[in-house]
Amino acid sequence: MGREGWTFIFNIVGPEPAITAPPYPIAPNPEEYWLYLAATRSNDGVLISGFEASKEIMWCYYPEPVLPASLDDLYRNIRSSLDTRSIIAWVKSRAFEQDPLLVEIPSQYYYDAMMVKHLYDAKSALILCSEELTDHIKNLVPENIGARVEAIDRIYRALAKAIEIRCVDDMLIRSIRDLIRSSGAREIVSEEEIKSEIASRNIRRVARKILAIMLEERSLASDDISSIISRIEEIIGSVRNH
Repeated sequence: MGREGWTFIFNIVGPEPAITAPPYPIAPNPEEYWLYLAATRSNDGVLISGFEASKEIMWCYYPEPVLPASLDDLYRNIRSSLDTRSIIAWVKSRAFEQDPLLVEIPSQYYYDAMMVKHLYDAKSALILCSEELTDHIKNLVPENIGARVEAIDRIYRALAKAIEIRCVDDMLIRSIRDLIRSSGAREIVSEEEIKSEIASRNIRRVARKILAIMLEERSLASDDISSIISRIEEIIGSVRNH
């Protein structure tokens, strides 16, 4: 029908989430997925946007056109998105005016946002809290789960403050080591490793790493998460008041 030799580039689009681990839902409904016309390449090699190509073949699903922007601006807009996994940028140059590069620019936080929203993942909640996104992710979950997100934000800040004040204090090092062991974490961390991390003076990263070990594969909805949070707060309080 006049399109011999053309290549049509489709994406499969489905319901949120676009990515979680383990896969969710376990048994998706095929009727909730559709083919999204991302772009078309004509037989002479010219790349055509999905928006323009959809008019040629009367296709219903395609990206809306957007105003040109620099890659830096696109990255700033997408990196903190909690509801968009990535965007596809067309990078044009004088040498490749009719054949632009296609670059996928991902959100830095989408994966963890979906892990919190759909699987109540405590470690992902911690990561987002450490990026000043606590208020945003609270709105992704029921109120009782949101309260636990706030608690994780609270212990993250308290631990970072304790590390900043006490630095490589031996009592702090031992308390953190014992805290990790008592939490039942799979990863065993020695006093030397903790001391080395704290000595780096990247306080936020150290606090996040310590708590991430304890919150690995734990659910915000589990019975033990409250006791773990309480134990962390107790240890931090004793260290700060010593």
